[in-house]
Amino acid sequence: MHREVVALGRTAKEIAAEIGEMLQAEKKKRKDFKAWCQSDALSFSYRTAADYMRVAREKVQSAALFDECESIADVLAIGKTKAAPKPDTRAATLNDLRKVERLRALRDNPAATEGEKRAAQHGHAKKFAAVKGIPNPPHNYSFQGLQ
Repeated sequence: MHREVVALGRTAKEIAAEIGEMLQAEKKKRKDFKAWCQSDALSFSYRTAADYMRVAREKVQSAALFDECESIADVLAIGKTKAAPKPDTRAATLNDLRKVERLRALRDNPAATEGEKRAAQHGHAKKFAAVKGIPNPPHNYSFQGLQ
């Protein structure tokens, strides 16, 4: 069954390329191709028509890459740069841990005002630290888990 699924995927991109070739020919005939696409002439949108035409272009211009693609989405991704992966949050440093301990002590200090404690409990780390003259905590730090 897997082979059938893979074969259908490859067939889909071939069919998309054929549709794209027909649309390219139609585009050459018509002055306002976009308006024609947006009328009821097609059962899909202008954007889809543009994607089909791009698949057809990629089949001609990048035949080797086209053959390697397993889906229409793969063909449409040819030439696009992949998004950079999101950076992982960094591990806590010794300085971060020291700041957390100072902030915890401040939060638990019976002499601290209710406003200061509330700020500590609701993640207002920078404001809270500034009030007490403590260096700012890391940008991704929250007091939420300190209770």
